[in-house]
Parts: sequence; structure tokens; C-alpha cells
Amino acid sequence: QSEEHPADIQESLIALGYNPNEDEKLFIFTGGADDNNVEMLRDELRLHPDVRLCIIETLDDLLKISDLKENSASREAFDKFDKTVVDEFHPTVSFLALHHLKKNEVESSSGEMLLGATVIRGRTDAKMYIRRESDDDERRVFFASVRRGVPIPKTYLMWDAATETSTLDITVAEDRKN
Repeated sequence: QSEEHPADIQESLIALGYNPNEDEKLFIFTGGADDNNVEMLRDELRLHPDVRLCIIETLDDLLKISDLKENSASREAFDKFDKTVVDEFHPTVSFLALHHLKKNEVESSSGEMLLGATVIRGRTDAKMYIRRESDDDERRVFFASVRRGVPIPKTYLMWDAATETSTLDITVAEDRKN
């Protein structure tokens, strides 16, 4: 599911180093104009049983939540997604859903900045964030909150242009102590 045009997605993938002749195949499901995206996703996953990661852009575009701020509407949309897709493909497929943030909420690490009902926070296993440190600091900060496992505190994400890799560096708290 993507808000982008397939040609733009392909251009971005190539810019990131994706080589369709050598790398794993990527299947791009663009969904439909109606409310059957969840069923369409299930059908596509059945056609492609080797899929292990499904990236959803955006969560609301797939689930078509009738009122994003309403817990009952969000719960119904998640229930349908779980019953139609997750129950059949868990644990062989992991789902990574991109979701919008409230424009004025950028400091919270507990999920309050997610746009919409509290059910969206409650029905997801982990929330991962990447943000720019500040207007004056180009570094990126990565952090994650999880329901199970080990959360990641606000940590600098360092980019190495030579190897084209990102790694976690010191935490923001450690940097402030120094």
C-alpha cells in the first residue's frame, strides 16, 4: 500500500541501491479505490507465499478507518485486519505500518504523538520514530517503545556515507551528560 505512484517508488528504491536483477523481489500492492483493501492485501499475500515483510503506507489508507479519532471505528478496522490478514499470515509475515503524527507533537516518546484514537497505539506491538534533532542539528534521533521486549531510548542514528549504513550511536541522555 503506498501513497506514491509506482514509478516514484521505483525511482526511490533505485536511489537507495535496490537492484531488481540481484536483490530480493519486491511486490508493490497499490490497493483499490474502494474499501476492500484488506481483502485485496490478503489475496495478494496468498499469491506470494514467500513474502516475509509487508510495509503498509499508510495504516489509514489500508484500513480506511471511518473516523480516525474514534476508538470504536479504529477497533473495528483493526479487528477486520486481524481476522482477514494477520490471523492467516502470522507469524510468517511481519507487518510494518507507517502512520501519521500530529504535526505539533514531536517530543513525546510514549506514542501520544500518533494521529488518531488510542486504539492505534494499543493495537500495535512497537512504535518506532525517527526525527531530526533540531533545526540547528542535522543528526537524526531514533527511539522505539514496545509492548514486549526492550525499548530503545532516544538514540542518535549515525549515517556512514562510505559504507552507506546507519548505526545507533550514543543516547541523547548520554550526549547531554557529556
